[in-house]
Order: sequence, then structure tokens, then C-alpha cells
Amino acid sequence: MAYSRELGTTKLVASLNGAPKYLGTIASTTVKTNADTAVPFTIPDGQVLLLQADAACHFLPTNSPQQAQPTVTSSNGLKLAADEKYVLVLVTGCTGIQVVGSANVKVWALE
Repeated sequence: MAYSRELGTTKLVASLNGAPKYLGTIASTTVKTNADTAVPFTIPDGQVLLLQADAACHFLPTNSPQQAQPTVTSSNGLKLAADEKYVLVLVTGCTGIQVVGSANVKVWALE
């Protein structure tokens, strides 16, 4: 299945170099999402995000219209090391992130 990246090169570069807008923190001890964390927050559709965790954890995008996402585990999730920054480009229609591990993952929109 082909995925569409609707951001053109210019918009993507501008997004990656844009001003970060803090969206919220996913506080995880078990599987948590931006919608069910201690202080829920929304992620705009198809957003370019910057993630940073205070401890090692694993994450996956969720709510993808292209395919059903499995529940994130340490086996299938993308590993995020403590204090590492990760840029994530969500596909159109994707509005969530799920995290597993004892970590606080800060999420910013790059605008």
C-alpha cells in the first residue's frame, strides 16, 4: 500500500525548521495516547511533530486511516531514547500517538 505525503518539499522543510508549538505531554507507565494521558490533548490532522522523552520508551502513530495500528509494544514500537528528539510526519488523517514505557513524552507541532 502506498502512503501519501501531502506536504511538498518546501512546506516540509519549512515545517521542520518552523517554530515548535507545545501540544502536551504523554505520561506513560502503560500504553497511553495523547487522548487518554493525564492531561489529554489533540494533534492536528497530518501534523509534523517533534517528540522528546525523559526516559526510554516506544511509540507508534495511531488513528491512521490507511491501516489499523497494533497496540504499541517494545517489540513493534519505534524506540525513543531518553532526551532524544524525533521528528515524526503523520499521514493525512492520523491524529494520535501511543506510547509504552515509563516515560513522559513531550509533543510539539512544528509550524
